[in-house]
Amino acid sequence: MMLSWSSNNLRDWLTYTGAFVCGLIVAYAAYITAFQFVMSRDLALSMTGFVGLVILLPMLLGAFVFGVIYPRFSGVQFTGGDWLNGFAFTFAITIMCTGLILSRAMAQLPATLLLVALLFIGARVLIARKRASNE
Repeated sequence: MMLSWSSNNLRDWLTYTGAFVCGLIVAYAAYITAFQFVMSRDLALSMTGFVGLVILLPMLLGAFVFGVIYPRFSGVQFTGGDWLNGFAFTFAITIMCTGLILSRAMAQLPATLLLVALLFIGARVLIARKRASNE
């Protein structure tokens, strides 16, 4: 696949990046809100409950926001299978990076950067595969 920077390709990258940033902002806001909620209440959450509520739920919410914004401005329509693929990919990458942090194999900042990079590149590959299968 040859990379050409036509105006349509540039517009698609800008749309993708904008939708991704919106998803990240929503995920971060949801993370802060969930963390404050858990810490301000006397909740007896297990580690699994904490990771699910404070880490996974915000990331999946960010994936949902991305999945709503990107098709709206790009013209690509996601099917139910595409949504399932996106959520499964987000879930798997988030669990992997969280596991790296919890096992102390990687510090939080590098693991978070790895998470964002893998989500950015992986979602782009999933969309490229969808476009290739539609052509």
